[in-house]
Amino acid sequence: MRRLTAIGPWLLALLLSAGLAVERLGEVARDPGGVLVCDWTHPDCLGNHWLMVWVAERLSSGASILHNDAYYAPIGDAPWLAGNGSEGFLYLPLHLALGWPTGLGVWALLAVTANGLAGYVLGRAAGAGRWGALVSAAAVGSCVYVVQEMGAGRFTQADVAWAALGLAGVLAVAERPGWARAVAAGGALAVAAILYWYHGMFLALAAALLVGARAATRAPIPWRRLAVLSALALALALPMLAIYLLNWDQIPGTTGPEPFPHPEAIGDALRPEWPFAVQDGRMVSQAMALPVVLLAAVSLGRLALRRSERPATDLGLAAVAAVFYLLAMGPSGPLYEPLYGLAAPLRRFWWPHRHLVMVHLAAAALAARAVPALSGGRAWREAALGVVLALSVSPALRLQGAPTRIHQSPVSLPPDFYVEVAALPGELLLQLPFTPQVASSQTPLIYQLYHHKRMVNGHAPWVDRVRPPAWDAMVQENSFLAGLYAYEQGDPGWPGVAWRFREADLQALINEGLAVIVVDQEHYPLPARALYEGHRALLTELFGPPEVRHKRAFAYHTRGWTGASEAHPPPWTWPPGVRAGGGSQSITARRARSPTFDLDGVEP
Repeated sequence: MRRLTAIGPWLLALLLSAGLAVERLGEVARDPGGVLVCDWTHPDCLGNHWLMVWVAERLSSGASILHNDAYYAPIGDAPWLAGNGSEGFLYLPLHLALGWPTGLGVWALLAVTANGLAGYVLGRAAGAGRWGALVSAAAVGSCVYVVQEMGAGRFTQADVAWAALGLAGVLAVAERPGWARAVAAGGALAVAAILYWYHGMFLALAAALLVGARAATRAPIPWRRLAVLSALALALALPMLAIYLLNWDQIPGTTGPEPFPHPEAIGDALRPEWPFAVQDGRMVSQAMALPVVLLAAVSLGRLALRRSERPATDLGLAAVAAVFYLLAMGPSGPLYEPLYGLAAPLRRFWWPHRHLVMVHLAAAALAARAVPALSGGRAWREAALGVVLALSVSPALRLQGAPTRIHQSPVSLPPDFYVEVAALPGELLLQLPFTPQVASSQTPLIYQLYHHKRMVNGHAPWVDRVRPPAWDAMVQENSFLAGLYAYEQGDPGWPGVAWRFREADLQALINEGLAVIVVDQEHYPLPARALYEGHRALLTELFGPPEVRHKRAFAYHTRGWTGASEAHPPPWTWPPGVRAGGGSQSITARRARSPTFDLDGVEP
């Protein structure tokens, strides 16, 4: 019976965490091979799916992950450095066993489950009993921050288990010093930093606040254990951080004169009001609320506890919640600019709302600590209250109108057209349209997983800081690519003018491997239908009929080049009222439907 009492809460925590994962990812749980995690129309979603696969495949083949030549060929870029791709390390075994997208769907279910279990560990480390810690398991497993980050495809940010374990480790070492705990906590802190080094920085600041609270309350501070914890974390994480710093100039937004605070940081900040909501940008109006039941538990528990048995823990967690909330306010708060203005790697952190993860973790731990006080010290009451509060977290969020489901996108895979394109000879492909003004979808990255050819076009070309400057220069220096670029601008002076280029420039591209040029209607904004027709006419005149033909997609091969150095595409002009892509936003126009991704009857 005693053993069941010890194991029972852990089993319940596992069941609770897994249930919360299924609640948030129900469609993926039912069909992990037919549903993608995240909203495919979000600009980060498909690019991060591609990145997880790329990292896993590079690691499995023993290749470097510092440079990518699969797109923006022949220049390439550094997506692992720029895109926080280290979560691919954890995804690797699932990719090898199950492939994509099934493996990534299973990874997502396991990640959300692990978040809940880490929340249970955090509650126990904060001083909650076995049953009270179920509350923190439910709170972290239900975290709205995770729902919205994973729903946007930001997988590294959605994996908060290591941050929760790192915070738990510091609490455990501070209150019950032990060498084994110090080693485990240092390892958790290091993994959190390796996967997303800003999480490592968050934990370092949180640890300082927890130690400061112990000093303020005159609680003993185990300096030697904390020193071991810190030294181990640094020893494990510094090699990875050194790689980032040595290749800092490969990360977009780090080489030019960027303003501070950056406009994205201003837009991404929270409003100083309830619920926590983002002011502007890609996360505009998204609220990342805490469940009211947690806040009520904290308040009532504090009232019931006239004198805390661990005042340093209470003060430290409250300080973490308060300081990180102020940081989440970004430039409108008092702390963001003094802290992040200290060094260039800190100034590159443009997403102040991500500080909220620490607010959620601290509040979850405080709520779990409130359960013993509310139960009056009776074991059966503590068990009942812990279970009831844990089960009420997700319903409370729904009543508050907070999101409890992670965005998921049904897909029809494999894409038959691109499977056929894979059979064409040659290693380099150009997908039209490819200019920042017109290209507006990340689906070419997913289709690359099926045609297996390197691409001249690349990731999010409408984001100026993402495109390699050398690639922009190459396009303008090659008269064939520059001509295609000019045609996509819809210049009203174009009609009636022959489109000419230097034969040597096209031959140079062919010599570098350019073999296939694809025109797929789903990548064209609806107001640019004339551009779609113009591309087909232009390529047919130069290369002959397409070698792969579907109803709305056509693949031309450069081996059919007639030797001509001019063509006569039909005129088209830029559609009135349509804002061109560029800066950081894609073109403001609806696209044609995608037979792969538009399966819900709703246009993107």
